[in-house]
Amino acid sequence: MSYTKTNDHQDAAKRYAKYWEARRDICDNDEKCFRPLTVESLLEDDKAALYMGLCQLLPPDKKDPEGRRILFMDSSRQDRNLIGVKSQARAAAYMLMALLEDVPTQQKGMVVIFWPYRETWDQPNREFISLMASSLKGALPVRLSGAHICQPPTFFRLLIPFVKMVMGERLRKRIRFHTGSNKDVQATLEPYGLTKEILPTELGGDVVLDIKAWIDARLKDGK
Repeated sequence: MSYTKTNDHQDAAKRYAKYWEARRDICDNDEKCFRPLTVESLLEDDKAALYMGLCQLLPPDKKDPEGRRILFMDSSRQDRNLIGVKSQARAAAYMLMALLEDVPTQQKGMVVIFWPYRETWDQPNREFISLMASSLKGALPVRLSGAHICQPPTFFRLLIPFVKMVMGERLRKRIRFHTGSNKDVQATLEPYGLTKEILPTELGGDVVLDIKAWIDARLKDGK
């Protein structure tokens, strides 16, 4: 038993160290790295990235059947010509950390719905993909339980080998692809408990996402 506890403590320490390494990777300097990760601190340098809405959390009452929170990513919202990749990564990391306010998600992990449907061929950013994949591989204290890539454009098949490589074998096994119309995608998501009632309107679901209202509420609460 003591051996197991020792291993647990060692694993926790390694994870904590990896978290700070990842956080320093996405920050331009140590002062920014050690700021409190709140909306107010992000707004100093990353306001555009935050309001861009690349990553958005579905409401707390819109979870999968296991009680896991859902993160929706619309990659067509990114503009690397106007917003630096590290600024995007800091905004995304903030969203991931916000997930940890939910205890069931801490215990069971999160679900990501990735929607590149409106993405153009020049938008994919390999540096951003690598940063986020590294964060999910034992750096950020949030576990990926399932990743659903919905309605990928034709050119996206060129990115799939790279995505699978940076995700690693363990995370790669959690990726599912869903193609076709909104109705087709809803039908293939339903077995995972992702029904129309908890899907965003982008996929023909009932949930309307409003990134500005979400940020305003977080700012008001000092989060």
